[in-house]
Amino acid sequence: MITYICHNKNDKTGENLPCTNNRCETSICPSCGGRADAISEIFWCQECQVPIYEKICPVCGQEGKKLTSDVRPVFPEERLLLEIILEKPFAFEKDSVWNGNGNNYFVNGKKIKFSVKDLKNKDADVIRKQYEELKAQNTYQYFEKQMERFILCNKERYNRIVEEAKGYIRSMTENFDITDMFVSFSGGKDSTVTADLVTRALSNPQIMHIFA
Repeated sequence: MITYICHNKNDKTGENLPCTNNRCETSICPSCGGRADAISEIFWCQECQVPIYEKICPVCGQEGKKLTSDVRPVFPEERLLLEIILEKPFAFEKDSVWNGNGNNYFVNGKKIKFSVKDLKNKDADVIRKQYEELKAQNTYQYFEKQMERFILCNKERYNRIVEEAKGYIRSMTENFDITDMFVSFSGGKDSTVTADLVTRALSNPQIMHIFA
């Protein structure tokens, strides 16, 4: 289940509303009618060895432990660079490696000791040379399996978010003609996702896109 929190304030005074900081079950606050923000809590499934957005893993049923509030996968190229900096080439090749808030790295759900400050004491030319020598041995084999598992464990949440977004788009556009609508499109990931959601929600690929 996705949890939301109302951060809305009084438009005139800027003061908190009675519902400010209240948790909601949908992205619309039932009290003030304003948008509520999703609360991001990410857990680690020890069995599946991937981050999950639900406390109970939808695949294996194990309870996850809280990991961080934001996470992204570490691709093999970045993983190899990290290993070289730590003087452990290919140490995490078969592991599940992720980057979280505060530039923290997690390997198999455990934070590893790494600080950007330590890079000041490293020789960039030596690191670059070693990376060039080792990159041909790098592989996506294990990374791709981890991504497949991550998608499997989190697809239910993804589908819920997509359906909610499509419903919101339909509700906001129901009183407008299709000729009055457009999508501001820059080509980046955010506008690409927005364009896709609008097209799918309204079942109309002919919506005008303004490149900005």
